[in-house]
Amino acid sequence: MENEGMSQVTKVLLLFGAVMVVGFVIVGSSRETPEEKMQAASQQASMMSKLALDKCSNAIYAHAKERVYTPAATSSDNMNYANFTWRSSGAVKDAECHYETGNGITLLKVNGETVNIHAIAQTDSSSTSRPASAAGGHGSAAAGGGH
Repeated sequence: MENEGMSQVTKVLLLFGAVMVVGFVIVGSSRETPEEKMQAASQQASMMSKLALDKCSNAIYAHAKERVYTPAATSSDNMNYANFTWRSSGAVKDAECHYETGNGITLLKVNGETVNIHAIAQTDSSSTSRPASAAGGHGSAAAGGGH
């Protein structure tokens, strides 16, 4: 009888050990590979650069009423900041923009003039929010007055 009891305990211990080994194999094989990490970092850097380029281009347009497209020069650390320089793009003879993640545009120069970024940001946000708030404000007031 005692051998059968030991046999059962041995089987349970072996089964537990096998389950642990299988668990370690699954966890070990599901880790992110270095290639996947590099790809994720590259996608994040690309998204930051595109956002910075869009913000800078829109700020130049808001100031000069002239679209700029491909910058003549760019520099970036791909995570925290991006610098763009445009040359001879229609009415915009030269423009420079510095964008920082978390801070937005920190420097904008158009045709040698340093632009007040806060004035552009307020103009841009008020022009985009005005139609939505006007439509929503009047619609909800009318709906509230009707009830």
